[in-house]
Amino acid sequence: MIEILSHDCAGELISHSAAYLETRESEHSLPLGLMYGLARNPHGDGAEPPLLLSVQDKGRAVGVAIMTKGRKLILSRVDARIRDVVVPLIRHLRENEVSIPGVVGPSAEARAFADCWAAAPRGVTSNLAMRMRGGELRLAGMGDHSLMAQWIAEFSGAIGEPADFEAAARGAERFIQAEQLYIWDCGGPVSIAKTSSATPNGITVNTVYTPAEYRNRGYATSCVWSL
Repeated sequence: MIEILSHDCAGELISHSAAYLETRESEHSLPLGLMYGLARNPHGDGAEPPLLLSVQDKGRAVGVAIMTKGRKLILSRVDARIRDVVVPLIRHLRENEVSIPGVVGPSAEARAFADCWAAAPRGVTSNLAMRMRGGELRLAGMGDHSLMAQWIAEFSGAIGEPADFEAAARGAERFIQAEQLYIWDCGGPVSIAKTSSATPNGITVNTVYTPAEYRNRGYATSCVWSL
């Protein structure tokens, strides 16, 4: 049976749900990062306390929902039949008179939540603001070298560290040969990200760049999320 638990502090939510979220850590980086950030700084910017909910099934964590003031509700992936989670979650929010400006999460969970929320007789509708996928992640190859050199040069200028094309070209070749440079490809390259500084449990992602003509479509978000 699904139970929605409300927590007074992020530490309590962590104790109930962190182990579940960390089984798919990269996918849950947004709720995990927010949860641990709130644990370090419980008062945040001084606004009202955040909404911290864990979803339990017979005492086992199967999802979380987090919302800070003025932000959208963040849903994790749920390890249960989605509607079986969404319906009691919405009931909990309605009973506590929580207003939801929007929802962010895996597509199936977010869509199910939005549809169920809008289905209630309150005169609301839902619409998709951004689909954070479209295309695929791939390693850059030497066939991409010239374009990658151009984008790396543009990225360097954008962050205040301008590099001439020759230096950018050398960097691009080095990154490609080391298999560090990744492209988000949607009918052709539209965004890039690079890895560096591997640790036993993770890696740094940097040099995230999308040319101006491809921005505001979720490409960089999808690139980094997938990487």
